[in-house]
Amino acid sequence: MDVGLAEPVPKKDQDCPAKPPARDSLSDKERTRIHTEYLWDQDFIGAVAKRIEDSIWIFGRNLSEYPFFTSDNPVAFKTGDNRKWIKAGFLTEGTYVVFPLSPHIVMYCKERSFWHKVAVFDNALSPVDFTLPMVEHENAGQVFMAGRFVVSPVDDFKFARGFAQTIGTDRYAPR
Repeated sequence: MDVGLAEPVPKKDQDCPAKPPARDSLSDKERTRIHTEYLWDQDFIGAVAKRIEDSIWIFGRNLSEYPFFTSDNPVAFKTGDNRKWIKAGFLTEGTYVVFPLSPHIVMYCKERSFWHKVAVFDNALSPVDFTLPMVEHENAGQVFMAGRFVVSPVDDFKFARGFAQTIGTDRYAPR
């Protein structure tokens, strides 16, 4: 049965550059405690839920031969200038959700006030045809967000392995 394949995300000591010091300064237990506090913070969860509910929801269709990945942490966040994947600061103005629903469909939840010009596409399929570089760009978000695994219906993780090694570097920083 062909159910899809998962690729472990390399850990810091497995050919990946060091993470930023702030993250490394927290123990796994401390990160878990902070994460749990956020999950139990009804005001925070309510603000996140409201932000997503009020967002402009745009669906992208991938007709390329290369699928969208998903991961063990599939809700990715992108800054409003489209330059950076982030793990914190989701409620910052312009930041939006990128969530692959299948190997061929991705959902974007864009904050309404910042992204008002794309409101015409709310609850609609985007007219944009995804190219391989565009699919790889969205897949980079899944690799960035992954805690342990990146998942794909095809056994081709070359891009994921390569991108994972750049996390924590300035390799893709604007010049």
